[in-house]
Amino acid sequence: MTDSPNPEAARRFTRSLNILLKTVRLYGAEHERTTTLLGTAWEDLCAALQEAGKTGLLLGVSGTQVLLDGVPLEKRPTDRSFAHLLSSAGLASINFSPRVTADDFWRFVRAFASRSPRAGALVAELQAALGGDKGTIRVNEVRFVAQDASLPDASLAAQLAARSLGPDVKKLQSWLENPQRLLQLIAAAEGAHSQLGGGPGGVIPATTSQPAAGPAAARQPWPSAPPAREDDVLQVLRWLSRVGETAQQPETPDAAGKVESEVRQLPLPGQAALTQALTSLASQSEPPRPDAPLLLQLAERVAIRFALEQYERGDVKTNAVVELLGRLKREIGSLREILKVHEEEMGRAGLDVESHAEILDRQFWAGVPAHAKRKILLSPEAWAIPPRNIRQFVGELFNQGERQLARDILENYAACIHTQEGDARRKAAMGLTDLADLYSHGDGSLLKSTLQHLGKELRQETSADMQTLLDATFVRHSHEAAARRQYAAVEEALVAIEALGRTQPGHARILWPRVKVGNPLPAFIEEALHAPRIPGGLVEVLRHTPHAAVDQVASRTPHCSRREEWERLLELAQGVGPEAISHLHRILENRPAQEAAPKVGLLSRLEPGALEELLPLRLRDWDPIAHDQVVRQLATSRAPERGRLLEKIFDLLDAAVLPEAVDEIGMCGDRAPARRLMRIVERESSESAQPYLQLKAIEALGRLRESSASPLLRPLAESKRFWQWQHPRELRITALQALLRIDPEWAQDFLPRCGLSLSELKLAPLDPDPDTPWLRQRRYVRMDLPSPLQGAVHTSQGNYRVAVQQLSLGGGVARSQCHIRPGSSVGLEVRSGFRHIHADVLVREARPQEMTFELVRIGLQDRSRLRHPLLRLQRQLN
Repeated sequence: MTDSPNPEAARRFTRSLNILLKTVRLYGAEHERTTTLLGTAWEDLCAALQEAGKTGLLLGVSGTQVLLDGVPLEKRPTDRSFAHLLSSAGLASINFSPRVTADDFWRFVRAFASRSPRAGALVAELQAALGGDKGTIRVNEVRFVAQDASLPDASLAAQLAARSLGPDVKKLQSWLENPQRLLQLIAAAEGAHSQLGGGPGGVIPATTSQPAAGPAAARQPWPSAPPAREDDVLQVLRWLSRVGETAQQPETPDAAGKVESEVRQLPLPGQAALTQALTSLASQSEPPRPDAPLLLQLAERVAIRFALEQYERGDVKTNAVVELLGRLKREIGSLREILKVHEEEMGRAGLDVESHAEILDRQFWAGVPAHAKRKILLSPEAWAIPPRNIRQFVGELFNQGERQLARDILENYAACIHTQEGDARRKAAMGLTDLADLYSHGDGSLLKSTLQHLGKELRQETSADMQTLLDATFVRHSHEAAARRQYAAVEEALVAIEALGRTQPGHARILWPRVKVGNPLPAFIEEALHAPRIPGGLVEVLRHTPHAAVDQVASRTPHCSRREEWERLLELAQGVGPEAISHLHRILENRPAQEAAPKVGLLSRLEPGALEELLPLRLRDWDPIAHDQVVRQLATSRAPERGRLLEKIFDLLDAAVLPEAVDEIGMCGDRAPARRLMRIVERESSESAQPYLQLKAIEALGRLRESSASPLLRPLAESKRFWQWQHPRELRITALQALLRIDPEWAQDFLPRCGLSLSELKLAPLDPDPDTPWLRQRRYVRMDLPSPLQGAVHTSQGNYRVAVQQLSLGGGVARSQCHIRPGSSVGLEVRSGFRHIHADVLVREARPQEMTFELVRIGLQDRSRLRHPLLRLQRQLN
């Protein structure tokens, strides 16, 4: 799949909107600063919508995080404050349609200038200003819960009022502060009503004015009263609102009489519901606080008790309860208006005021028995239950060890995404986004099945607004699967994207980058390198993104230092399958050296035949740095054919890389290229057989134990011209060291008359170690120098001083004041005693003020001088 543009414009718009909304609240809509920021935010929104396509832009809130099309933004303080701003405004998400105009955006911003302290009021203003569900900017409401730990048994409305009212609550008449007094007033009113012949219930017994013994008694209905209807309950709530207005007025002698008179007007079922709620309040183990908003508690209890009785009798379904509570909430709203002054004080203090819908919903859910909760959550109407309630109940099930029931509930809720009703699907999608972390419990099967549901619905959904919500939910769950390393679920997300691409390719192209950003292949691969075994499902995930997967594997191979890491990377590449090999083949055939060279190591193990054909063709056009990378890739791959392949490309390699290639031929253990090494030793006068390359070839023959090279090497060690040795001392040392490996019997016989010291011969090249855990084995022993050798490097940019701290016959480590690109060939000059050593070196690693180098050209005399400080140090150590 191809990537769409990076959603940087959407992130810029999020930051611009954050600043704009805060500014409009501080300075108002007409301020010059607001106007300037409005223009910037509008430009950013247009750019973001152009990138988003026809699905528009969805900005949401989850806890303290801002979600952009379901993807959490970085956890920065500004984002957390923006999330708090939207939450306190009562907004769960904002959907910007591609059809949005500048006027729509300006109306949206102006609504924030109202500084309304109540979340519900601001949401209502926004919906009215933007045209509700038909507008180009759609807002979804969120509900807030803010509880006081010191009041665990009180309702949330009571806690908020208790915080806000303070000493002003004393304005309420004493008879409005005590449920016992209200019970007596209602009993007196009913008694007077009965004496006048009204009502079928007769006189209420005197015991009715006393609290019942315990909550069970409080739930008993009046035997004389028929079941309450919705109109009865609405009349009770309106009466409570009038009582609240009375409480705000100066006390008068006839206040109690007025209340008693109004009670007579209530229908008998309503009086019974009111009395039951009062009895429940009065029967609490602790009396109500004198400063608690008793009227609000009473209104809530009446509404919740009625809704529970309706549900338990089966008169309404689960989703109808939500609508019923919404109608009752509107009546309770008039009562809450009495506390508006105090709520404004709370808003200025930074406290969130809970909406009535949240209060009633929470209290209704608390009153539903556990068996009924299970029934609701396992029914097709589970989507009607707010995610917060599901989270609480499922969390309790997990804690109690009822994991299967919890899984069944979550499975059923995910299946609600297929409900025919549009509003039900919308609520289910939003709920799944909120509950994504719960679905990650266990082995990932829950997330996998949920992504299956979402993928199927994505392919079938035709509404653009619903597609936006589904996209955000799908992205959220796919990111959760990746974060929890549940690879079976990650694979399911990729399968769903592929299926969507076959039916709606445009939609899939927009959705894929948002899914991919939460699936970090480098992190997956890095964790697999250090795990005891490849995690289950990871290979299947890599198969769905073969090109990206093998690119990541190949880019990681140059940074491997241990064999087991490299073999694990090879195992991952093999698991991806033939598509990975084809992709590597195409890169080597067509791409520049910078891309192609790092793939050589993997290809030498996955498809050595194709590499043998293609590599010679490409090397002709590559620079020395790429040649060096190719040789090192072949060396670390440990491919059985690497010796033969190095021989085939030998004449194409840059001269600076040839000593390294010869070294690797000697370390690979394959004797097939031995004839090439012997020709290098024989051609003393040719450029390709420069003295240092000859030394390397002799060392390689010794490592290979190539017996056929003995007749070639003996003359180098023993030949004399008159009374002097014919060949330079360094060449003789190297030849005799090789003969000690190839023909030890002859070499031991020659040692007494060789004219070389044993210490010189002991400073020899290292043999390959088949048991080493490291990918790159040292060719020589590297020693720490007691005092650094001072010198300089000569580059095209100038000369720089260096101090060699570690040294071997093949290279070392030096402090340097310059940074040289790894793979570059530079001249090196160091001072040993009164003499200078000149060499060409290849820079391997360049760290701040330090570089690692490898010799690529050095004269025999300079090589002998290089041996001297190492011999001195060796004698000191021995």
